[in-house]
Amino acid sequence: MIFTCNIRKVDFFIDEFEELGPVDLDQAILIFREFPFEAQLQEAKELEELGCPPTVTFLSSDSKVLSIWTMNDEGFSLFYDNGTQISNFYISNNIEKNPDALLVEEFIELFFNGTIEQELKLADKDEYDVEPLIDAYENNNSAPIVSFQYKGMENLKPYIFTLVYLIGAIIIFILDAKSNFKMGWGVHAIISLFWLPGTYLQYTFWRKNKGATVTINKETKTLKYLSNYENIQFKRTDIKYCKVVECTSIKAPWSGYSYILFKLNNGKQVVITNFITTHSNIINNLKPLVKFE
Repeated sequence: MIFTCNIRKVDFFIDEFEELGPVDLDQAILIFREFPFEAQLQEAKELEELGCPPTVTFLSSDSKVLSIWTMNDEGFSLFYDNGTQISNFYISNNIEKNPDALLVEEFIELFFNGTIEQELKLADKDEYDVEPLIDAYENNNSAPIVSFQYKGMENLKPYIFTLVYLIGAIIIFILDAKSNFKMGWGVHAIISLFWLPGTYLQYTFWRKNKGATVTINKETKTLKYLSNYENIQFKRTDIKYCKVVECTSIKAPWSGYSYILFKLNNGKQVVITNFITTHSNIINNLKPLVKFE
């Protein structure tokens, strides 16, 4: 049986890895022990970007996979895939949460000895909710080019609640006008906070992306943005900065609005709002490094 190893670091794209070539058991354990997980986690904090957790992956010649990564210094997540079944589990560094004192090295040895499945609870791949990171290990058989375009009237959905507030504000304004504005302008200013932000976002999103299309080549990692005003094409390596901005409060009447912003190395900017597609569709197909706000 031949085993190989690859690694991913936090500044890698989610589908990028570094091949280390064939390894034996002793080399595999050494690679894991010497991998700079702590330094990588510190670098991730400084980057503040959604890339890839520091990951070590071992692969066998019979297409079995064992991946090991961490999101903090509290333990390691492990993922095993034999082609038809998978197992996703966690080994804590805390002895109270890991009373058997299980070590990651033990599972690496089991993997190389071909006995790891005896120690795992396996689930069929089509019945298991695989974490987003693991999607990068799957073969992507879908079309290499995807396209999204302005959704027309469907974009009115996030404005419905704001529209209700706006109608109410107009009614109140008319009634108050008949009484020479006894309620005072301060009241109307407060009421405007419920409809003005959403109305502003609806207008600016419509103006920015009306009639626009976005095409992504998943193989070359190229995005093309075409609108009545712009025709911009760039590769993932041309991105200097990428961030997602969305409202996280479901109570806010403007919670249905979000956009992804690309700042390119040549100084140009591309804004893709959810009036074209969700930012997750862009991220999943282009797989850039992303900041969330």
